[in-house]
Amino acid sequence: MLSIIERKLGLKYAIIISSLAFALCHIDRLIHAPLMIIYGFILGYAFSKVKNIILPITAHALSNLILYLYVVLDVI
Repeated sequence: MLSIIERKLGLKYAIIISSLAFALCHIDRLIHAPLMIIYGFILGYAFSKVKNIILPITAHALSNLILYLYVVLDVI
């Protein structure tokens, strides 16, 4: 998604739009929206630097694992 938008609108707007889309897909409560927008921005920026989807996917998976360990298993 980011690459397609970047070709049409430039990197700045591509990261903003993809961050908003990421947040819309990941918020369960409105209060979490700003955090998800920031996290989407970080992942989009990371992708723009390495031009490889593996880094953002790995970061996303690790954050999901940490959240799972904290919330579900009460490990952390």
